[in-house]
Amino acid sequence: MSETKHTPGPWVFPEGSFSYITEGARPHMRIAFLPSDWREYASSEANAYLLRAAPDMYEALEATDTDLTLLLASIAAGDPAAELRVRVEDIRRRQAAAIAKAKGESNV
Repeated sequence: MSETKHTPGPWVFPEGSFSYITEGARPHMRIAFLPSDWREYASSEANAYLLRAAPDMYEALEATDTDLTLLLASIAAGDPAAELRVRVEDIRRRQAAAIAKAKGESNV
């Protein structure tokens, strides 16, 4: 996998504001500005959650690719059962966490 070039996560937004996103470790470092209209607050909030989750979703997809490669190798070697279950559970956990963050259901 290539080296990531984006600003590392976690990305956060100030409490009660969805107008910009910052890097968690450096709150003065703004990642994105989110133009919004007070009449469309719900979509501004949803957009902020989705953008904030981008590093987590990227990481989950990279890990999923690695896990799927290992799974294919296990299946090809004829030993899929134990490894398959563990890997699939891990893939589902990471994906569920990234999706929950994107929906604003989790801050982790």
